Formats: sequence, C-alpha cells, structure tokens
Amino acid sequence: MSTVLETYKLDDIVVEIHETDTPGRIEIVARKGEVERRMKARYFDYKNYTRLTNRRIASWFEEPTPD
Repeated sequence: MSTVLETYKLDDIVVEIHETDTPGRIEIVARKGEVERRMKARYFDYKNYTRLTNRRIASWFEEPTPD
C-alpha cells in the first residue's frame, strides 16, 4: 500500500494524497460516503494549483442538474 502524504476534508468529501512508485507523481483519492474517485497528478501541480484541484474534486461529486 502506498504512503499517505496528506489527508483533509472538503465539506463531506474526504481527500487523501498518496505517494506513487513514480517520482514526482501522486494519487489523489476522494471519498464521499461509499463513492470513491481516484486520479493521478504531478505533485508540483497539486501543490501549486490546490484551488483548481479542489474544485475538480468537488465537481466529481456534484449532483446533476435536471434539464
């Protein structure tokens, strides 16, 4: 199992940042209830574009709007 570098919450979404085998890359794991989403990113992008990353994570769990 990979090492957890950081853990935080966005409202009711739990976000974990994991180390990967590739240097300079991380895996972002987000959970809301029983739903889990994962994505890989460069550590540089995560640290320097945290607001954008958090917006992307929140959008994964948004409810679709009825047309």
